[in-house]
Amino acid sequence: DIEIKVEDYQTKESGLFVEPDFFELFPYHFLEGNGALSQDGIILSEDFSRQLFGNENPLGKIIALVDGEADHLYTVEGVVDISKVKSHLNAPFWAAHVEKEISPHWLFVDTYNYIKVQEGTTPAMIQSAVDKLIEINLFPNMGTKTPFEEWLQRDDAFRLLVQPLADIHLGETLRFDLAEGGNATMVYILLLVAVGILFIAAVNFINLSTARAVKRGKEVGIKKVIGSSRLQLALQFLSESVMICLMAMILALGLSELIILLVERWVGVGVLASVFNNPTELLLAIGLSVLLGILSGLYPALVLSSFRPIQVLKSNLTGQSQSSFRNSLVVVQFTISTILVVGTIIVFQQIQFAQSKDVGFDRENILVVDNANLLDNNIVPFKEALKSQPGVANVSRMHREPGSTNAFSIQSIWSSYVNEPVTSNRFEGDFDYAETMGFKLVAGRYFDASVASDSSAVLLNEAAAKALLLEKPIGEVLNKKYNVIGVVSDFNFETLRKPITPSIIKFSPSGPKLVIRLNARSTDKIIPFIEAQWKQYAVAEPLAYHFVDENFNNLMEQERVMGEVLALFAGLAIFIACLGLYGLSAYLAIQRTKEIGIRKVLGASSESVLHLLSQQYIKLLLLSFLIAAPASVYSMRTWLSEFAYRIDITWWMVTVPCLGIMLIALCTVSYHTLKSSRINPAETLRSE
Repeated sequence: DIEIKVEDYQTKESGLFVEPDFFELFPYHFLEGNGALSQDGIILSEDFSRQLFGNENPLGKIIALVDGEADHLYTVEGVVDISKVKSHLNAPFWAAHVEKEISPHWLFVDTYNYIKVQEGTTPAMIQSAVDKLIEINLFPNMGTKTPFEEWLQRDDAFRLLVQPLADIHLGETLRFDLAEGGNATMVYILLLVAVGILFIAAVNFINLSTARAVKRGKEVGIKKVIGSSRLQLALQFLSESVMICLMAMILALGLSELIILLVERWVGVGVLASVFNNPTELLLAIGLSVLLGILSGLYPALVLSSFRPIQVLKSNLTGQSQSSFRNSLVVVQFTISTILVVGTIIVFQQIQFAQSKDVGFDRENILVVDNANLLDNNIVPFKEALKSQPGVANVSRMHREPGSTNAFSIQSIWSSYVNEPVTSNRFEGDFDYAETMGFKLVAGRYFDASVASDSSAVLLNEAAAKALLLEKPIGEVLNKKYNVIGVVSDFNFETLRKPITPSIIKFSPSGPKLVIRLNARSTDKIIPFIEAQWKQYAVAEPLAYHFVDENFNNLMEQERVMGEVLALFAGLAIFIACLGLYGLSAYLAIQRTKEIGIRKVLGASSESVLHLLSQQYIKLLLLSFLIAAPASVYSMRTWLSEFAYRIDITWWMVTVPCLGIMLIALCTVSYHTLKSSRINPAETLRSE
């Protein structure tokens, strides 16, 4: 964020610094101005313009962007409407960048380049040209003897990657992305689960339609006797199926409008347009509903239209011929439901593992003041005032903290024992930084303010010491200038999808943030004190802070959302499957009424009848579990393989869901099975 001042008003926002032709490449809708951007011009979003100037026309107004102690003055040259634009380039403001402030170093990663190519140009062609630039401008300074093409394939090689604009949101997540994108895996999972839910619902329709075939048999027989053809009957039953699906679509679209805010949070999109305002999407929904109606109604229509009049009119139709097909569909239903439940449990177990995993330092009770740079010269007395409090264990200035999406910069390091430089992640803070963060010392010592040479000293993590081939790293000199004074245990600073890589910790006295280690039992009491001290030393800007453990929780946000989605749809799948099973069991129980009566006359007990009626469902459920268990384990192992640190799938994660689903399913059919087992034979056989 950068501090912004307009007369007496000031705030902080994160905007973009762009070249003058930016709006020629990205044609936003301008409410004021025409997109021309001068050397000291700035363009505002409509909302940010209202925040700064109310309803006044902002054109020509002066805005100051504060960089350290200097104010850069910009003139407002336009206002754009971004309310209907979904883009990672949306921002409160776009200011012309100052050329001299852009670092000429090729490892400077705060600049993004967008290239408009000629038709027929492929990403591979652009990537090849960019790689050539790396070979000419950066590779000679890397100090490596490895051939360029071989070096380029290494994990620690520095590359500028080309990515089509359309692939940025759901494509591969790249280091230093301008904005957090979506999750293609989540989209595919949502699509797959939606198809699974539709399939389960369609199975219910097919099962109940074929089970009720006996009741509609006489209708079919009479219509055939008076001249209806099989095609006419099939079209009748198909039209009924399509009408049901269209009615369901109308209800679904209405419900989707009510829960759209929840869906937005899940899929990570700020604004979802109503399907009623999009004719294409509305036609697509109607078309899919008609298709679903045809597919789900096709088999029942063929079955019903195939009845012979003489057979159905003599009441010789039993409906048993379709029982095998119905049973197969029930198995598929509960297979899908079981896979969803098992997947949900494993996702939440991985999330719990990530939240409780030892990340190599004590991440609890670490508070980060994000806007400590506003203290200016008061940062030292502010820091000392906090240190004097019993509830504060330590305070340090720093540049970055682990777990943040911008938690690192990179630096090449080398020792006398390696032929190739090692790419490391660099963390910088003052003399108290390593201790305040709680990095675990395994050799040597921390920084010491009383040792003058420590200003050029570094700490390594174990991965860095190993990569540099340092058996006894203490006292070694890196890059001919950094003295190694200590080694800390490996620590995670990114998502658990990535393995721990070499890191160095350097001294820097001027970090823009403060990190505060709080005593565990005094967190609630000390924060009001910090806020009071902030008001005493800082400007009117409120204290901006967060806890480091929140960083790591945010890194698992996509997985948490995925777990919630799976949990909701798993519950929905079980509900729909059991709803169909309830209706099917009711109808089948009626069909077997006379059979049960005869069995009881011949001496069968209610318990034996109950066992007879239940065992057919138990067999189907067991078969579905046998299919779902390996399928769910395989699919979730594939998902877990994306994590460098992950749980092991244990037996209970599969068996407990299976037992739970079986219990729910048996409870669903228990009403009709109990009712049938207790029936009086005299009532059922009276008409015989």
